[in-house]
This record gives sequence, C-alpha cells and structure tokens, in this order.
Amino acid sequence: MKVYDAHQAEVVNFVVLTVRHTMRFLITFWLGLIACTTYAQVPRFVLGKVLDAETGQGVDNGSVINQRTRFVGRTNSTGVFYLQVKPGDSIIVNSPSHGRAAIQWDGVTKAPVITLKKQIEFTGVVLEEVTVRGRREADLKRELQQLLSEPIAKKGLTGEQVLDLAQSPITLLYELFSKRAKSDRKAAVVMQQFRKEQLADYRMELIISKATNFKGDEAEQFKRFCHLTDDFVLQSSEYELTYAVLQVVDQFNRRKR
Repeated sequence: MKVYDAHQAEVVNFVVLTVRHTMRFLITFWLGLIACTTYAQVPRFVLGKVLDAETGQGVDNGSVINQRTRFVGRTNSTGVFYLQVKPGDSIIVNSPSHGRAAIQWDGVTKAPVITLKKQIEFTGVVLEEVTVRGRREADLKRELQQLLSEPIAKKGLTGEQVLDLAQSPITLLYELFSKRAKSDRKAAVVMQQFRKEQLADYRMELIISKATNFKGDEAEQFKRFCHLTDDFVLQSSEYELTYAVLQVVDQFNRRKR
C-alpha cells in the first residue's frame, strides 16, 4: 500500500475535490441544457383538427376555446383550427351539429385530433333554414356597415351644421325655424336608435347561438345578463364580442345555481 506524506496527501485531496466540483458543474450544466432544449421544443400553439367520428370528415364552424385564456378559435370546412396553448391547458370544442368535447393538451402533440359524434341529423327543412340564416348574416354585416357609416342623427344642430344642410337662403330659414324640420330630425334620431337596438339585439343572438349552448328563454335571459352596450356590440369584431360573451358565461351559470 502506497503511503503519501502530508504534502502529497493535500495535493491528492485537492485533485479529488476539483474533479468532484467539475463533475457536479458538468452534470448541472447538461441537465439545464436538456431542460432548456425541452422547453424550447414545446410549441406555443397547436394546429389541430376536429373530425366526425364516423366519416372522418372535418367538422365545420365549431368553436374551439382555451379554457384558461378564454381565447376562441374556429374550425374551417376541413375541421382545422389554430389556438395558442400551454401544457396542461384544456381545449374545449363546441359544435352546433356535433355537441361538445374537451381534451387536456400534453404540451407535445402539435396537431391534436378531436373526434365528435354527430348529434343532429340535418333534413331538407333544416338545410333551408341554415341557408336563410347565412343570408341574414350577410344582410346584418351590410346593415352594420351602412349604419356605422351614417352621420349620427341629432335633435339639435349647431349653426355650422345648419349651414352645411342649407343649400340656399330658403333652406337655411327652413332648417332654422321650421317645425317640420325639427320634427324630421327627431324622427331620424328615433329611427336610427331603433335600428341600432334591433341590429345589436340580433347580432348578440347570433354570437350567443354560436359560442354557447343556451337556447330559448335561457338564451334570452343570458343576453340581458350580459349588459353590453349597443355601440360595443355593433362596433366590436366577432372575436372581441365572442370573448366578451364567454367572460360572462361562468357568472351566469353560478347565478342560476
């Protein structure tokens, strides 16, 4: 057995300690590198599909919601959807024809597939109703654009506004003193406000029918519970309005309990 003197023993101990510290550093470094690489490989979004369980065809017009963030996506005609997610997030799918389903994202699968069983058998009559509804949605968009592009009707006009309306001294006097002109302006205000209320009410019904499962009286109660102004309903994008509606769903359900 080899015997070391005091100096040699110190050198050996120093070398052993150095090797141990180096090994610990290398192990920590590699573990950290592996963790960072794994984290970097976690996608921040998914490009998934919602398919019919029997036919394998894509489910169109389904709402796809991240339960944590309340972000909303929508499936296209092939069932594809895009959604920002984090590992562990719950992805909820709502379809008018296929009902509701949910999955928890594992943080790995970049293209999750959700299968749903068809719940509603469409008949010829229902198809006609869907076609009519599509036309009404197009009409709604056109009326919204027209309403938002109109000048705001006012009962009282400033002097500058009266001058803008007047094309001659006679029309100037008419706008200033005629009871008929004042009456017409009041009627214009009432009609414009009525149109705003009707369009806002109908747009809310469309969004609620797409984004929630509420029907009939329950949908009407939920619409009143939302307390959204007509201006917000008319001027917000479909995404903004859908998000605002979904924010109120949990409160409404808790109130019912």
